[in-house]
Amino acid sequence: MGNPNAALGLTLGIIAGAFLGSFALPMKKIKRWEWENTWVMYSVWALIVFPWILAFFTIPEFPAVYGSVSVSTILAVFLFGAG
Repeated sequence: MGNPNAALGLTLGIIAGAFLGSFALPMKKIKRWEWENTWVMYSVWALIVFPWILAFFTIPEFPAVYGSVSVSTILAVFLFGAG
């Protein structure tokens, strides 16, 4: 592969596929939990915790980025994302 961005994209795509395909693995070990509880835990980790961790490690001066944006813009992005 001549383009390093293509290799990075392919690698991240494979990792994302592995995460998406393995979300149900804990369901075999957690017999007492309902399916919805497992899905909520997966959603919290996959949609809230991991993106923030990745953002802190990959975006230079991450808190300054959010500090430079108005609260109304952040709220609009959050609401459209939640919708």
